[in-house]
Amino acid sequence: NYDLLNQATTLCAIEILQKERGFCISNEAINKGITKLPNCRMEQIPFPLIPKSSKSNLIYLDVAHNEEGLEALLRSLMFKHPEKKIEVVYAVAFTKDIYSCIEVLFEYCSKVSFTTSYHPKLANICQIKDSVSNFASENNLNGFEINFFENLHEAINSTIDKTTNESLVLITG
Repeated sequence: NYDLLNQATTLCAIEILQKERGFCISNEAINKGITKLPNCRMEQIPFPLIPKSSKSNLIYLDVAHNEEGLEALLRSLMFKHPEKKIEVVYAVAFTKDIYSCIEVLFEYCSKVSFTTSYHPKLANICQIKDSVSNFASENNLNGFEINFFENLHEAINSTIDKTTNESLVLITG
């Protein structure tokens, strides 16, 4: 669980700050800080906010943006929901190793909807398609559903509308 690893790292840093730098951090502040996750960190959307068109009641948001974060996130979701398939809406920055991220996605997911948005650092659909094509030429992608969307809204809506109760939806990147 990557949150436990993050918490352990935080506790080590706090210990250094307290012992070597004289910081005074209360146990209450430490407990409050390490138990509260920031927004979009394996954040489950509350059921009442999920659209009625969705057949899945599990929709997660996360800001995983590189292969290590993506793999830790997907492992955590598989551990938490071993009976569910993972369907992903994914956007990636062109500065990241897109090929390695694709490799992780296809190791853990049953369906990936690649998309982009207005952010200037995001890879465009052509860049993503090239990386997926390179990956596909070296790997067997039978059984995987791959979609490409120029529009983030369409990617999210299509994925949510087509998912089943056997799956969870992850929106990340």
